[in-house]
This record gives sequence, structure tokens and C-alpha cells, in this order.
Amino acid sequence: MKKLLQSTILSLIILLFATADLKATHTMGVDMTYECLAPGQYRITLQVYRDCKGVDMNAPQSVAFSSAQCGVSSTVTLNQVGPPQDITPVCQGQATACGGGNGNYGVEKYTFEGILNLPPGCGNDWVLSWELCCRNYAITNLSDPGNESVYIEICLDNTLSPCNNSPFFLNNPIPFYCINQPVNYNHGVIDIDGDSLSFSAVNSLSNGGASVGYSGGLSGQNPFISSQPYTVDPINGDISYTPSALQVAVAAIRVDEYRNGQHIGCVVRDMQWTIINCTNQLPTATGVNGSANNYAITIPACSDTCFTILSNDPDAADNVTMTWNNGIPGGVFTTTGGQHPTGTFCWTTTAADVGLHVFTVTVKDNHCPIIGSNTYSYSINVVPSSDPPVNAGPDRTLCPGQTATLTASVTGGSVTGYSWTDGTN
Repeated sequence: MKKLLQSTILSLIILLFATADLKATHTMGVDMTYECLAPGQYRITLQVYRDCKGVDMNAPQSVAFSSAQCGVSSTVTLNQVGPPQDITPVCQGQATACGGGNGNYGVEKYTFEGILNLPPGCGNDWVLSWELCCRNYAITNLSDPGNESVYIEICLDNTLSPCNNSPFFLNNPIPFYCINQPVNYNHGVIDIDGDSLSFSAVNSLSNGGASVGYSGGLSGQNPFISSQPYTVDPINGDISYTPSALQVAVAAIRVDEYRNGQHIGCVVRDMQWTIINCTNQLPTATGVNGSANNYAITIPACSDTCFTILSNDPDAADNVTMTWNNGIPGGVFTTTGGQHPTGTFCWTTTAADVGLHVFTVTVKDNHCPIIGSNTYSYSINVVPSSDPPVNAGPDRTLCPGQTATLTASVTGGSVTGYSWTDGTN
């Protein structure tokens, strides 16, 4: 009986540790956004990034929401949308650990959606949160990662008219980078309402919204052991650092949204990054028109603009591909060339485009088993056109062969001549 009792206790202990380990090995990251469908009605999208060597992801997921102003605290159910997407950055033909594969690496993206209905016009203090136990025991920048849950919260102002859409993350996170090589990454955040965005590094969160416990003097603002300090550009969201040790680290970025100087919302992405030994050197991309470090231009509204971006790779045998995140509606990005292609971005601006616009370009090589990549952002500041507006009188409709005289007058300026087109010639 005594031996049986000891055996039972030992089995329970093993089971408890095994269960804790399973719970702690599948969640690598998360982000949450919202889209306005009607006043007080929002589509909530939750994206969870799973380690394919861990336990399966459960569905559906539950998101809590609350407002002190409106006296509401409840939850909304999000259902899984489609099958998970394998985003493991391996070279072509390389097996991953996802879908029952036997690869060494595997990362899946799960998408969940649900409709949130709020009291119309009530509350600028809404908080939406999601939590799941637990983080990965392999994480090195936390003191006790296996006992830290994954928690994020975002904020929403339901008093705006028209109602607001949150910023969205267009780029998948890249969870693997190389020791002692400079990292350039951008989450590819856009705002379809044209609101101003501000980016900041923040603490990853755990149980109920408390900060995780960092180890060795690390923090949300300095989450990596690195020779080049970890920085987040507050204007375009560029992330850069040079990791100087093998490590598994969590890092969170917050995006705050402003309209006419007023804070109207925020979203967060929390991601686990793994720094590995590499024989590969990462590909690079230049600034505007091949410049070394100029990744921003200023152009007038109502103009045509094109510029080129050159790719390169220090490893002579590697082939590079270039893709963009479609971050500027109406813009066109094309590539030409073979091993190290050239990208060309073209855009015709209108008067409505005045303001700051950002898109990203990701360069990837074909190194095996883990491909190398970097992501660069390009900022375009559109300023009002210096050309004065012209009034040429009422519109005319002419048949072939007919003629008409148009008299153009200048408002608010002076010019010496005009170039006229009819849209065909």
C-alpha cells in the first residue's frame, strides 16, 4: 500500500509538471485589432502565434471588455477563421514542425473573429483584453516564464463620429534572428482612417495585466542582450538591435492612435523572438534610389512619384526576394532582376493624401534551413501642392470635331502658363 501511494504521488507530480510544460510551450505571440462596422459595433480580430511543437490551440477564444464610464464588464466570443497558417521562415522544400511535420522549427498563425456590440456613443475608456496560460519555459529574458501567462489589452473610444478603426498589423512577425547580426524589422502597421500613430516599446504583460518579471536587468524597453541597443522608432515603428547572445526573449510594441491631437485608441503586439546561431548573413535593402541611409522623402500632393530600392546579400550564392506590405493604397511596387532584384515604388498622389505615409519592404534570402530576412520602412511625407487652383469655368461636353474656348483664372497665386490635357491626349 505504501509503495502504491508513493507511486501514485510520483505519477501525479510528473503529470502536473508535464501539464504545466505543455501549457507553456505553444503561445509565441499575439495581437488584437478592431474594425468599425456601425456605431457601437466592431469586428474584433485576434491573431495568436503558436509553437507547432506545443499543444494545439483551442477554439473559440474569449475576449474581455469593460468601461468604467458605461458601467459595463463582460466578454465576447471569437470564433476561429479558417485553418491555421504556417508562417515558419524556412527555405523552400524544408519541412516544418507544423501539420504533423518533423522539422526543427514550426510557427502557426491562428485568426479568431467576433462581433462586439457596445452602447452607442458611450465611453471613451473601453479596454479589451485577452489572456492565456502560459509562456514558454525556454524564454530567457524572464525570471520565471513558465508561471507567466500571455496577456494583452487594447483601448477603444466609442464616442467618436464617425466611429474609429484601430491600426492594423500587416506584416507577420519573424520569430528567428541570428546572433551578432543587425536586426531591422517593422510590424507594418497602417491606419485606414489616416490617423497619426505613435510607436513605443512596452513591458510584456502577464496575469491580469501585471508586468512580467524580467531577468538580469532586462525590461520592456531593453528586452534583449545586445551590442546595439534595442530601439523602436516612435514615428514609423522601425525596430533595430544587434543580439549578442543566444536567447529566447519576449518583446511587446504598443501603437497609440491620435486624431487632431486627441488620443483615440491603442493596440499591442507581444512576440517571442529566438536568437540562433547562423552561418548565414542577412540580406539588405537600400534607402530611396539606392541611398545608404535615406528612407524618407517629401513630395507634393497631386504629383507622380517613383523611386527605386536595391537589394543585396553578402553571401554570394544566396538569391534574394523583395516583397512589400501594400501599406499605401494606390501605390504600386514591382521588382526586376534576378539574384539581387531592384524594387520600384510608384504612386500618384491626390490632395487628400497630405500627411505621412509608411510602407515596408521585406528582403529574404533562400538560405537553409532558416531563411534570412530584414524589413525596412519607407516614409513618404505628402505636403500641399504649391500650384494654385485653377477655375476654367463650367464643364463642357464636346463631340468629335467641335471646339470650345476655356478661360482659366488663377485663385491665390500667379502663373505664366498652363499645360492642358483632356484625359486622352
